[in-house]
Amino acid sequence: MGSISNRKLSTGQYEVLYVEYTEPEWKLTVFSEARSSRAYKIGTGSIPGTVTTLGPFADPLPVALTGTVTLTNGSASIVGVATLFTTELVEGDVVMLADGKILGRIVTTPTGDLAADLDANWEGATAGPGVTLYKATMIERTLPNGGSASFILPRDISGTTILTRKYLYIEAVNAPIIYDLVVQGVDVHSVRDSLAIETV
Repeated sequence: MGSISNRKLSTGQYEVLYVEYTEPEWKLTVFSEARSSRAYKIGTGSIPGTVTTLGPFADPLPVALTGTVTLTNGSASIVGVATLFTTELVEGDVVMLADGKILGRIVTTPTGDLAADLDANWEGATAGPGVTLYKATMIERTLPNGGSASFILPRDISGTTILTRKYLYIEAVNAPIIYDLVVQGVDVHSVRDSLAIETV
């Protein structure tokens, strides 16, 4: 069983977590340690799937962006072909690949349709042109003062549809948060974080 306990994210920090299993069940609890409301975002790389509500958590499909892109090893720049970045991307959007791999956030709102920048370099092999990029749908929620929220993101949400959720994104929006995570039967890895993550 993979688990993370008492992981603290400061304001604006995010983490991308990964498991080596196609159909994991994520059990996530988010805490507010102060007497003020805390906004946070969570999202998964869910492909394929359907728009589904799991208690307070909605897990819709990512949105395929127009056109295709090239990703270059060691570069944070995304080069588009027939893309519409100025109308489809804004600063802070989280982008991903067709296999659910979360690449990171868009640094600034694109000023042209054929170029955008991530907040970290692409670490894989150079790919494209011809790579389809997706915008992950982030769900933003607010914790009550000093409260917590728990989610179970199961491997089978409809009885027939299995979602591929190998990646989980969590972000502290307007104030620090603490979270615990358990995934049955597999180890959890941190793929990318925006800054050093503190364990409390």
